[in-house]
Amino acid sequence: MTTGTRLTDPRIVITGGPGAGKTTLLDALTERYHCRVMPDSARKLIQQRASANLSPRPEPLEFATTLVEMDAANYLSAGDQKICFFERGVLDSLGMLQHAGGITPDELDAYVDQHRYNPLVFVLPPWREIYVQDSERDHSYGHAEAVFESITRWYRRWDYRLVELPKTSVPERVDFVVQTLARDGISL
Repeated sequence: MTTGTRLTDPRIVITGGPGAGKTTLLDALTERYHCRVMPDSARKLIQQRASANLSPRPEPLEFATTLVEMDAANYLSAGDQKICFFERGVLDSLGMLQHAGGITPDELDAYVDQHRYNPLVFVLPPWREIYVQDSERDHSYGHAEAVFESITRWYRRWDYRLVELPKTSVPERVDFVVQTLARDGISL
């Protein structure tokens, strides 16, 4: 295996700020390769709260704590036998929890160690031309840019190797992901 990537790390994160095309990319990967995907927990939580006539997001600490729990459950349910793509992961929600002051440094280190993903992480940059606000994505484009910067710093802090996707068509993005994985000895 090249560049340190191991087939024993089948959990592959696709992350980035809101509205960068993560869901669309994952839908296309699933359609073409029938791969497993763990969807964005934040969007799911916001939808659940809206259907229960609650505010879309609870207070930041409660929101982040709930997302960590959901993402950890997704991590465990994915298993470690087959490739599984994650639309964001435990690390994303841990960043929110740390920012909200809800976790000690020792707890954070332990949680990160227990929830390791493939060292290769795909990150989608902000892309104004495709950014759309909706009922779950109610932040500004400027917020999306700030989230992207924060996420890239956060993943690098934990020694992940970030690969930024080009701003191209969905099929070209799928090809880019597949070719990048193939260079690391991972095939879908």
